This record gives sequence, structure tokens and C-alpha cells, in this order.
Amino acid sequence: MNTSIIENSKMAIKPMIAFLIPIMLASVLQSIRQVFGMMIVGQKLEVDALDAISAFFPLYFFLISFAVGIGSGSSILIGPSFGGGNLLKIKDFFLN
Repeated sequence: MNTSIIENSKMAIKPMIAFLIPIMLASVLQSIRQVFGMMIVGQKLEVDALDAISAFFPLYFFLISFAVGIGSGSSILIGPSFGGGNLLKIKDFFLN
């Protein structure tokens, strides 16, 4: 039994890495974009503009996290009904 678990985990590594690499790359690019954006704002505009952007980031992050959480929670509720072909239950989810 242990060998089948090990074989299954080895088989899952390649798709997991293929899934994670674009996500990691997007995160790195987002961080680089933010650093360069801050550099441009800091050089072209005043320090107050840089302070305003830095102060707004936690609110922006909260809003994005909230939207992702709502989307994930909705997919968890809708997924089984959609997979089972129960369209009435999906309509009830949106109407209630």
C-alpha cells in the first residue's frame, strides 16, 4: 500500500509543478512591477503620492482577497450541483 501512495505522489509532482510555475512567475512579475511603479512615482511625483499609494495597498489587497474568497466559496457551493447536473439548485444558489 505504501508503494502505491509513493507512486501516486510521484505522478502528481509534474502536473503540480506545471501548475505552480505560471503562478509563481505571475507573482514575481507583479512584485517587480510594483517596485518599478514605486520608483517611477517616487521620482516623478512627490513623496506624498508615494505615501498615498503605499497606504492604499492594504485596502487594495483586502478587496482582491475578498473577491478571490467569494469566488472560491461560490465555486465550492456551485461545483457539486453543476457536476451533478442539478441546474435548479444552481439557480437557487444565485436567487437566494
